[in-house]
Amino acid sequence: MAYDGFLRSGDDSIIVSAAVIVCSVFGRRVVVGWPLPTCDSSNGSSRMTVTYDVRLFGEVADRYLPVNLGRRSSIARRVVVRESDPEFKLIARAVEEAEVRDGEKLVAGWRVRRRYTDEEMRASRLVLLRIDAVIEPSGEECGTVYLEASACRHCGAGAVQDGALFLRQRGLRRGRDVQRTLGGEVVVSRRVVDLMKKHGVSPDLFGEVYIAKRAIELSTSYSQILTSQERVAASSHTRFGEHPFDDRREGVCPAGDTAGLNILSELTVVSGADIRAAGLMHTDRFVGNRLGLLRPERMIVMSQDLYRELLSAGVTGCSFERVHESTA
Repeated sequence: MAYDGFLRSGDDSIIVSAAVIVCSVFGRRVVVGWPLPTCDSSNGSSRMTVTYDVRLFGEVADRYLPVNLGRRSSIARRVVVRESDPEFKLIARAVEEAEVRDGEKLVAGWRVRRRYTDEEMRASRLVLLRIDAVIEPSGEECGTVYLEASACRHCGAGAVQDGALFLRQRGLRRGRDVQRTLGGEVVVSRRVVDLMKKHGVSPDLFGEVYIAKRAIELSTSYSQILTSQERVAASSHTRFGEHPFDDRREGVCPAGDTAGLNILSELTVVSGADIRAAGLMHTDRFVGNRLGLLRPERMIVMSQDLYRELLSAGVTGCSFERVHESTA
């Protein structure tokens, strides 16, 4: 996901998740906690609020930004901004100087949180599922097999999973209905499966999950969400890239399979009457990159009715965003 719940950097040494930033610093693994605060903002006619929680490499930030901007730790500087804040433009200028002009990595990681009124969410007939609960080890580390020959030779997207998903019990997070591994495998609780089936999601969309405890057992508590054949096309109005301060199209597949490294804006899809019929769909293109255990992922889109059902049930481990529609 390369979206929200798990964000990626173009620098191979950085992995960013919803809960932590993991940086490879001189061969050491450094973990920095990352709670996301609430912050109100306004974009004029809309009541949606947008907050960016940004981590900057401390020493690089010291050279390009005022020392009093954000909060400095031993290796990073944290800045919480809104797009309308002057600090946002200040960071964008620093990125232009450091990353584009001088080739120094400034942005270590970031997370965006969009908050909506109930009226705004009800007005959207499609809703994006953003998975906040990220788990490890991934399925690949636990014995899940992928047919790499089926993946795009340019971006590595689309490798077919061959057989069931294998995970370890210790990796699963208790009390989370929706979870995603570092490899992009999406696991949901039994009650989420039941709620989705109630709203017309095909039983064929749920795969078996085997859990390694003392022995490997077929799980009765979790299922994997498999890739739906119902697809929605991401519109050209959707912005993709590495981070919100840089308009360069990082990670675009020359064959068109991967749209970019991260989704930077709200998702806009090409409108069509046929998308009303399915309760759960996937985007036609992937987001992310193929690096180690990381794999490009399709984004998950659902109907308004299914969203309301999951919301009223208090489903955990995920959040939701409205989806816009356009003719192109």
